[in-house]
Amino acid sequence: MVAGLVVLAAVLRFSTLGVQSYWYDEFATVQILLQPHLQQAVHAYMHTESTPPLYYVIAWLWSRLFGTGEFALRFLSATFGTIAVPVAYLAGRRLISGRAGVLAAVLVAASPTLVWYSQEARAYGLMVLLGAVSLVFLARALDDPTRRAVGLWAVSASLALLTHYFAVFLVGAETAVIARSLRRRPSALLPAVMVPAVGLALLPLANAQGGGSHTNWIAGIPIGQRVAAITKELLSANTLVVNENTGVPSGALGYLVAVTIVLSVMATVVVVVRRRRHTGAALAVLLGSGALMVPLLLAGVHQDYLFDRNLLSAWVPLAIGLGAALTVLPRLAMVGAIIVIGAAGLITDLRIDTNPALQRSDWRDAVAVLGKQRQPRAIIVIPAYARYLVPYYGVPSAVLSYGGIVTSELDVIGNFNTAGVYPRLNGFLPVLRPALPGIGLIRLRASRPMLLTPSIALVHGIDPAEVMAEYSAGATAWLRAYALRLVRWQRALSLLDHDAAHDSINRAALSLLIDAESADRGTLLADPTDLPQSRAWTPLMFVAATRGAQWAFLLGAIRGHPSVAPAVLQSAKRFDLALRQVPGNAEVAGRLSATTVTSKLLARIP
Repeated sequence: MVAGLVVLAAVLRFSTLGVQSYWYDEFATVQILLQPHLQQAVHAYMHTESTPPLYYVIAWLWSRLFGTGEFALRFLSATFGTIAVPVAYLAGRRLISGRAGVLAAVLVAASPTLVWYSQEARAYGLMVLLGAVSLVFLARALDDPTRRAVGLWAVSASLALLTHYFAVFLVGAETAVIARSLRRRPSALLPAVMVPAVGLALLPLANAQGGGSHTNWIAGIPIGQRVAAITKELLSANTLVVNENTGVPSGALGYLVAVTIVLSVMATVVVVVRRRRHTGAALAVLLGSGALMVPLLLAGVHQDYLFDRNLLSAWVPLAIGLGAALTVLPRLAMVGAIIVIGAAGLITDLRIDTNPALQRSDWRDAVAVLGKQRQPRAIIVIPAYARYLVPYYGVPSAVLSYGGIVTSELDVIGNFNTAGVYPRLNGFLPVLRPALPGIGLIRLRASRPMLLTPSIALVHGIDPAEVMAEYSAGATAWLRAYALRLVRWQRALSLLDHDAAHDSINRAALSLLIDAESADRGTLLADPTDLPQSRAWTPLMFVAATRGAQWAFLLGAIRGHPSVAPAVLQSAKRFDLALRQVPGNAEVAGRLSATTVTSKLLARIP
């Protein structure tokens, strides 16, 4: 029976691994794994992720053997998800009975939620697996309280902590159970010290990552909306209704099934209390409920990281609790209930596999529709943090630098409403609106080439970070030439005797070369020195970097389009005016006049 469930789980998880393209969360993983050395990958991970490093280390090693393609990289998560099925069975059998273990394995194998995250190149599949493994060894340690048994539990629990911070709510409850049960056998408890030690060691990393902006968006979602999503996704995973934005179950039927499951779990607790049996069922329900409720309580005291996929470690203990509840029913009713729940999960899985509208946003096909472009063009990617998906899927482009680009074509791609809500620029009109599943794409054209810079984008309400530029080969050649010119700028700045200014010029020159290489090769040469980040620099660094980069870029961009020269010169004058208003920069502005430099550069245009 269990072997058949493992085969079913494998078919559901492996058969469609490469069908969907990466979405931006997965591609954040890809960017880390593309680093050539593990040390560089860890450095990149530190600045982009908000989870511990275990999954990324394993995935980096995996990618050295099998690559970073959709099927190859997701294969790792699918393997974790498939192994979770027999592990859930073992946990249910050890805690309760073989029948409860089989029922838990059915729920894990057919769950659309667990299938979904088993096909995602993120840490969630490993978190679910290690959480289930820790349950198996917890049950073993409670039955056979030896140092070896406790040590096996401590290792599995520590690995779960090293995979995802939210595993602490399951592992912490397990630690309390172990400590209470073995309080009279301190020698057996000794290996358990490993778990709090690992937790304490992770605190500095968690604190550093918690200060980043990549988790702040969670608190921006109303708490009621998130609790509803958790109820539907975690407790009612086997439903016939699917959320079209995420592909996971939802809807009115989801609430109905959720209520049924909650009542079943309550019935299990009642049976335990009245008959003083099935203490393993009570333990599973306690652990799963704690992994859900503690984060909810913390959200109320401004430690708000409550989000549905972060709570997946609660799924297996709750499935075991539901399995125990079903064993209380008469045999015929139990079989009927598991058939209905399992069938609902399978139908949902099949709907997701066959309906592109229920799958991840199709960035791969959208970029293919963009196609190769011989002339320079701008591409607005929404949201901005998905912008590197465009060059990854074959359209060579780089983040728009300060000098901008002269183009008559503007493509908008990402999560927006193509029917009317999309970025607009004066003179650009829509000419193409292809229908793509889960993603918007619209092509805009102007009657003549127009200059697009970050400042122009801001005037039109467009975040410059969203704009990618596909430069012509000639423009990238100019980028390299003027990167070398920046070295001469650095020598001129030596009169200021300011190390930060020297450093900023080096950073600007390197950024130009990175942009040029990205534009030419379509590769991801991500570097912390790219120019949009210079907004956080000191005023003097900002002046040095933007002055050299912006005007060199402008000259390369307008070469062959002299009609935009007056606008460039006017922009330089506005830049100088704004610079003089910054306290302490008057002397710098006099020595590095953008107007003077731009006039001399424009005079050299053939």
